[in-house]
Amino acid sequence: MHHIACRVEDLVKAILEASEKGMRFLGDTRRTNACGRKLIYLNPVSTAGTLIELCSYSNE
Repeated sequence: MHHIACRVEDLVKAILEASEKGMRFLGDTRRTNACGRKLIYLNPVSTAGTLIELCSYSNE
């Protein structure tokens, strides 16, 4: 397994909430892919070694 993806309703809100709890993110991983999915990866240092992606879809 490469990583776990967690779908969130509001990516910006999820990023702020995670940051407030001390979670760190991987460099410049925040982006919108070709299908319109917005995403960012949490730094595995903050998640006991597991790579976690937070994502939301623009059509929601």
